[in-house]
Parts: sequence; C-alpha cells; structure tokens
Amino acid sequence: AALERFAKTVSEKDPVFWIYSFANNQHCVDLGAGLEDSPFEHALAAPSCKGVLMVLDSEATTLTRVWCLYEVMRTHQLGLKFNLATHNGVLTDFSEETSDKQQVETSPQLREDVAVLASKLVDIDVETAECSFDSDKKMILEAVHVAVGRPQLSMAIRKFLKDPVVGLASVCGINSA
Repeated sequence: AALERFAKTVSEKDPVFWIYSFANNQHCVDLGAGLEDSPFEHALAAPSCKGVLMVLDSEATTLTRVWCLYEVMRTHQLGLKFNLATHNGVLTDFSEETSDKQQVETSPQLREDVAVLASKLVDIDVETAECSFDSDKKMILEAVHVAVGRPQLSMAIRKFLKDPVVGLASVCGINSA
C-alpha cells in the first residue's frame, strides 16, 4: 500500500522501485570489500536513482536499525530526495506539491503515524541502533565515525528528518518540539 500511495505522488507515469529487502538475501548479504561495494550503495549512487522512500511500520522500527540510519546518512550525503511513508500514506514535507496534506488532515491513522514518527525522532541514536550482525554494525559505526562522527550522525539524522516531521505535526496539531 505504501508504494502504491507514493507512486501516485511522483510525476513519472510508471515509476520503478528497487526494494532492498527483496533484492538481497537478508541473512547473507555480500558487502564486497566494504560499504562502498555494498548493493545498496550501488543502488543509491546509480545515475538512475532519483530518491529514497523509507517505508515505516506502525512503530517506526526502521529508525532503530543501524543499516537504515546509515542509508539515511548516505541519501543525505548524495543529495537524493528522501521520503517517508506508511501503509496509511505518504509522510513528506508539505512545501512540496506531492504531499498528502489533505489526507493527513482527515486521516486518524496518518495522524497516529505522524505522532509515532515525531516521538521516534527524539530517540534516534546510532550507538544503540540494532543490527543483526555485530560485524556489520562495527563496519557501519567505523564508516560513520570517519564521515561525520557517531554523535553527529544521530543529530544529523534528526535534523534531516525534522523539517518534514515538524510540517506534518503542525498540520496534525501535534507538538513535535
């Protein structure tokens, strides 16, 4: 449902999505020599990549996973458009013409999604984020340390996600400060 709803917000008639969890065996991902050789890095850096859509569950669990936080960082570093969605709809900045502002104003489910997202935003911490494999987490944390620093990554992700969340929260009458 999230992809279908998001597809309606883009200008392309037939958008193409690369879905990481379907494209790779999640129990045995070949990262190559390092993160720069990983499948998601190749997908993000591809000239055909126009942006990233992070699909959140009802608890925004994605924001507690170190891989996902790293991908948010890389999306920002590469200057790609970043969107958030749930099965209830698209959660994007309302300064864009592609937002679901009217839907958020009238949908209790989207209002709840916004409240969960706003509360998770405060708790984002790359140090405590989970990862299935300790070796992956160590590699990601080392890359993060070199790129921006671990505490700075958590702050940078909060800042990167803050504007869309604050816009959504204000429409919903939710205090996200």
